[in-house]
Amino acid sequence: MQENKEFDLEQLNDDDLLKLLKAAMAEASDRGGLIANQAEAEKQERIRIEKQKNLEQEQQTKKDKIIRQWRIKMAAITAVRQWGYDEDFALAIWSQDVDRRVYFQMEGDRYKNGWKVTLYLTGNSSHPPGKMTYEGKGCWFADKKKEVKAFLQAFANTWQGDIKISSDDYQDDIIPSEKHLSDYLNAIGVICVQSTSN
Repeated sequence: MQENKEFDLEQLNDDDLLKLLKAAMAEASDRGGLIANQAEAEKQERIRIEKQKNLEQEQQTKKDKIIRQWRIKMAAITAVRQWGYDEDFALAIWSQDVDRRVYFQMEGDRYKNGWKVTLYLTGNSSHPPGKMTYEGKGCWFADKKKEVKAFLQAFANTWQGDIKISSDDYQDDIIPSEKHLSDYLNAIGVICVQSTSN
């Protein structure tokens, strides 16, 4: 028999012991409901906190993706600028079914009379895969066909879906992705002159 008892029940007669037992059981039953309610409330609070954490993490992931996309866009614009072209331009990837193309063209008021380069990535009934066409006049890149094709291919490898980038999109406060800037400059044969971070 244990000596360290919290209660000395030996002094109780049988009737008092039964009364105490009934009272303790009733109290435990009443408290059981309260304890269950408290446990459920704590469980719901943990679920709410976990959902809030997941929502914040999902939002941060979306923000990070947007920032990463803008850094890649800045890399493409920076590469063209470091190549030496300082006019307005647009880069776009367009796709429909299996037909996927990259467009590189003059943009702005002079566009209607300007140049346009199309790289047919997958080809179609009129153009084989990898064919590049030039339209318009005054194309600064006309004597750099190999480099243009390599640049447009590198650009297309970066993006899974359709996208359009304009030189007007450039933002000084967004650091270009170093990896993508390096990829683009390597494609066009320009040594990277800007040190950036990923």
